[in-house]
Amino acid sequence: MRILFLSSYTSPSAGPSAMWRLIKSLEQLGHECVVCSYDCKPVNGNYLNLFKEYEFDRKDCFSKKFNEKLPNVIRLSSSSLVKSIKAFNPDIINTHWLHGPEHIYIPLTILKKLGKQIPIVWTLHDMWPFTGGCVYSYTCSGYINECSDCQLEGEQCKPNINYNELWKIKQSVYNQISNLSLISPSQWLANRAIKSPLFQDLNISVVSNSLDLDIFKPIDNPEKFKQKLGIPLSWQIILCPSSSYSIYRKGLDVLINSLKLQNSEQLLKDSLLILIGPKDPRVCKDIRMIPSMNVMFTGQLKSEHEVAKYYSIADITVLPSRGDNQPSTIMESLACGTPVITSSAGGCPEMIIEEVNGWTFEVEDIYMLHDHIKSYFSLNKLEKDTISKQARNYALEHFQMERQAIDYEKVFSNLVSNPRKNIILKNIVHGNSDFIKTLNYKSQVITKLHKVNDQLKHNLTSRDQIIKKQREDKENLKQNLKLLKAKNIELKLQILLKKYNYNLRIALFGNGKHTQWLLSTQPIIQENTSVIFDDAPKPTGKIPILPPDSQFEEMFDFIIPSSDTIEEVLTERIKNTFQTNKIFSLYA
Repeated sequence: MRILFLSSYTSPSAGPSAMWRLIKSLEQLGHECVVCSYDCKPVNGNYLNLFKEYEFDRKDCFSKKFNEKLPNVIRLSSSSLVKSIKAFNPDIINTHWLHGPEHIYIPLTILKKLGKQIPIVWTLHDMWPFTGGCVYSYTCSGYINECSDCQLEGEQCKPNINYNELWKIKQSVYNQISNLSLISPSQWLANRAIKSPLFQDLNISVVSNSLDLDIFKPIDNPEKFKQKLGIPLSWQIILCPSSSYSIYRKGLDVLINSLKLQNSEQLLKDSLLILIGPKDPRVCKDIRMIPSMNVMFTGQLKSEHEVAKYYSIADITVLPSRGDNQPSTIMESLACGTPVITSSAGGCPEMIIEEVNGWTFEVEDIYMLHDHIKSYFSLNKLEKDTISKQARNYALEHFQMERQAIDYEKVFSNLVSNPRKNIILKNIVHGNSDFIKTLNYKSQVITKLHKVNDQLKHNLTSRDQIIKKQREDKENLKQNLKLLKAKNIELKLQILLKKYNYNLRIALFGNGKHTQWLLSTQPIIQENTSVIFDDAPKPTGKIPILPPDSQFEEMFDFIIPSSDTIEEVLTERIKNTFQTNKIFSLYA
């Protein structure tokens, strides 16, 4: 395969070194690898300097809006870059760092332009690809919600950059990339990427970074190197791969504060803290406050071989990071047979087997860190040697360059051999063409209609159940009211009957449903009713029915208006018809 590696910078350091090792191992498998970057410091392999010079072209970048919102971000021209890359005609593009030092970026638009025909695999080294601009978000989860409310300050977020705007620009660009896949060195970073709305629909593989295990290995005769540095052979050595407070996420202050704790004087007696890097005046000032503290700054180390020597003479490496992905310092230390005490930040714990090749402590927990250092120093020589061998064996098993290259080869081969499958899949996910956009729109409408239909069905079912319940309640209420009415009527009639010495003569006025109900439920009415007055006679058994204009006879004690709804109307009619006040109301 012809593989093009795209990165904003390639100068030898912890990050780019990982990419160069991958290139070397892929070349050993027979692949043609070319690097494209704006700096000119190749380590090995071929190098294609597609940038003839720094081009700070503000016209050919994201958009005019982008330039207004992010005036201090330097972008490089993308048009000539895309042209040169297409001329190389790679089978696949592997991007690494598109953001560079001092906010110099390779414009994301080149991914959109290149990804229409060439599969792109983005190796994630930090969180920048899916945040509004921060490299690590620590406890902030704003990247899940467009980085609209940034909670970070200082090192991570610059006041002159609108991170919400950059997040939206990334979203717009990514949605137009036809064929994009991801590789993450740690499961932790993969999980964060999947949570981001920018990357949640993409395929992501977890492939560990690698080391040259012939360079990072225990050195022969470490005592000789100690003597060269003037370190007493009896001293125990703590190594920290950071020497400055300037990089907040490296957490050197956490280690220093841990060593300031009470009872550290005995712990630090006959021990040495080695800090890799140049002197930091603030660190020196803090260290002077710690009794019995011996410290050494290595200065800027020029080669990996030199770095490996310092790991090899250390008893323990401490990495007190606040944020990290798969730090090469842990890998390098383990490969040199030096166990690691690391914070639980990011992907750090993924490389540690507790009490086998190291220990972990909660981020910024200086007490837990102090206890781990104390526990390690209390081990005997045999126990320390055992842990050292286990650290080296872990590195041999997990950090081999050939193993990483084979895993990358599998990902690349799958994308190259099935380009249309991946492009169609990505198009469907992100709507790259007008047709797919229309299809997506129709799909969204259909999905919404299905949801509405389901809701209507649910509502109709609920409504039917409610109506049924209302009917049942209404019927029960009717029955209860009838029962109540019957009892009230019976009580009234009992009182009336008693008043007339149980010799009551009744005439009913009206022969409707209410009369039928009275006759069926009230024995007193049935036994004492002599006649029914009604102008629409209906059979009622033995009781005679007379028209309302019949002459009122003195033989009736009372006329009862037979209705519970128009009782007052019938009462007035009885008065007018019979000119009598002998009217007994059941409800009034």
